[in-house]
Amino acid sequence: SDKMYANLMTNYMFGEMSNPDVLTDYYTRRHTSQYRNQFASLASDFIRKAENAEAILTRGQPYIDALKDAGRIDEAEKMAEVLKTADKDVPLFREKAAKLIRRSLEVMPANVVIDYGEPGPSRERYNVGSMTYEGYGDGVLHDYVGILLQAGDKKTANELGTELARQLESILAYFENSDASFAGRNTKDLYATVDTYLKLSSAVMDPINGDSEGELGKRLTENVNTLFSITLPKLYEDLKEKANNNGETTRRGSRAGRYASMLFDIQDNMEAIAIHYGLMQEPTGTLPSSNDPQSLELQRMMQQMNMSDSVNR
Repeated sequence: SDKMYANLMTNYMFGEMSNPDVLTDYYTRRHTSQYRNQFASLASDFIRKAENAEAILTRGQPYIDALKDAGRIDEAEKMAEVLKTADKDVPLFREKAAKLIRRSLEVMPANVVIDYGEPGPSRERYNVGSMTYEGYGDGVLHDYVGILLQAGDKKTANELGTELARQLESILAYFENSDASFAGRNTKDLYATVDTYLKLSSAVMDPINGDSEGELGKRLTENVNTLFSITLPKLYEDLKEKANNNGETTRRGSRAGRYASMLFDIQDNMEAIAIHYGLMQEPTGTLPSSNDPQSLELQRMMQQMNMSDSVNR
């Protein structure tokens, strides 16, 4: 880790990616994503080291006391030295993690080297009853926010988080202000953007390291509420109207047409994502049909839930 730290912080030359006049296009971003992952991987390693050192500090003193009670003085003294080292390591490791992320943002600024635009399947799966929905992700910069918060650099975390929120909200605004069929033809972009926005929100709202009462935390909470209580329900209604105008049935279990298929696909995946992030309770029994008056719609559920408490992983 020390060698990799020296390479990323000092030895490697990153060219002129920080220059806004240098285009990091679609193909270039495949490489910049790898570079950013390297920074994130090493920074996360230092965070784990800091957490391990903290665990030693928490459990170490009772262990030393037990050794002394057992007359094992030499071992107790050696353990005391370990605790001294751990006490110095915690801030050192966290600072190294923060420096790595800040260095990455220096050579690849978030507003110059864009992180999003190439969504793909992620390792996550959203399980709802017996159904499993494939997750989609895009970019790595939202992970930086969580690392910075864990490292104790809330200032940089909030600055980066605000920029990322702006970018992700612009993608969501595209779907909100476009014809509803655009969402049906670009579902990977929609799913990845929503998932990334919720990951960003989860990091900022984390009860231990987050900043839920800050301006960014309030912004994310408000927009998540709006997304699930207004924007997505409107998208569902627009697709349902298109399906009806096209002579399609919107009854579950029936053979769906073009727009009805879009409606079912997006609605099912969005509800699965909402359940995954604790924004909605998993239904019991069989899923009701979309036009069942007994079904508890996500919009009504969201109005009953405290988002700031539930967006937490």
